[in-house]
Amino acid sequence: MRKIYLLSICFFVISSVFGQDKLLNSDGTISNYAMRQMFVDSFKGSTDYPSFELESDNLVVITKDNLNNKNIEGDNVQKAVIISCFKQLLEQITVFQKVGYLKLKDIEFKGVIFKTNCIYQLETKRYFFKFSIDELLNFPTYLDFKELYEYVVNNNNKNIILVKNDK
Repeated sequence: MRKIYLLSICFFVISSVFGQDKLLNSDGTISNYAMRQMFVDSFKGSTDYPSFELESDNLVVITKDNLNNKNIEGDNVQKAVIISCFKQLLEQITVFQKVGYLKLKDIEFKGVIFKTNCIYQLETKRYFFKFSIDELLNFPTYLDFKELYEYVVNNNNKNIILVKNDK
């Protein structure tokens, strides 16, 4: 019994040391990884959207829009979804422009992934967009819907990393 107790303490200490590896720099200061994790964790616990996650070195912003209260005809559903997703994207970019991307750059976020979701009837349709921090810093301060849409399309849609919609 005593040996099991001592082994469990040793295991706990060793796992704690290895778990702290990414949290502190060699000089004892908090690492940028830990700062990114704290940044994302500060938004956790809220059930409202947007929600935030950390994916590799990218900040992930998840938004959703419910299109069920809108009268959309069959052929226009996909168009309404695209418009809704780009509006969600524009809204989040505008919020971050007010807060400032330099804070994200300081703690070495590589980019931001915007996961936009639209609920229509019983389906969730998704567009995911990825932008580097430098790319977001170069956007005009007053970006409008048309500019954002043209930027993504003229950029050969390289910012769209996932489209998950049924045909």
